[in-house]
Amino acid sequence: LCLIAINEVGKIGKAIESVIKQVDAVYLLDTGSTEDTIKEAERACKRAGKVFVCESINPQTAPQVYKVNDTQADWQLMKDLGYLKPEYDDYDKWLARDHQAGDLFNFAEARNINFGMAKTDYILWIDADDIVEGADNITRLMEQIGGYTGAHLWYRYQVSSDNKDIVGHNKLRVVKNGLYEWTSLAPIHENLFPKQGIKIREILDESIKVRHTKTVEDFIKSGQRNIRVLKALEAREG
Repeated sequence: LCLIAINEVGKIGKAIESVIKQVDAVYLLDTGSTEDTIKEAERACKRAGKVFVCESINPQTAPQVYKVNDTQADWQLMKDLGYLKPEYDDYDKWLARDHQAGDLFNFAEARNINFGMAKTDYILWIDADDIVEGADNITRLMEQIGGYTGAHLWYRYQVSSDNKDIVGHNKLRVVKNGLYEWTSLAPIHENLFPKQGIKIREILDESIKVRHTKTVEDFIKSGQRNIRVLKALEAREG
């Protein structure tokens, strides 16, 4: 299981526990949490007796992720993304920072680093605010996946209060290790593609679903945030 996270206390443990019985190990890339995200993830793995591997990154260890300049537009962008520590709420304090506390900018590169941590033949990836439903069927899927490069699962992206899908779609969630890589599509989006020259053969398993736990209110807030991010990027790049 691969996932990246920052400040996901109260969520990441539930995400891991929803699928922990069906995975061999959990590979977490923490991108700058200021609270107990890592400890919560580790506890979930320890309770299940599963391997937990965690790396934390910063501008020194992963410069390809932290491509942040010192302009006010960049500061505003990072603030709108929610990756600034409280002490950097002021732009002048941001300028005076020690540059050890950079802020995630390239989600695709972060996910590629996360995938590079995995030692298993296949990788299942989710986000820290996801829950896997029908996880018991993963064992059967893995018995059938030989000869395939990946598997698509149903993504319950937005769910109503009475647990009905508002928005959902199939999404590539299980891939053979080493055959795929993440590519940035926009500042707020990234997607998984096969590496150049790789011939893909993928299947769909509708018995396993990934449910995004954001509420309608959360989506409204994130949509407003994304608009601010794009405006900040426009100010930065012109």
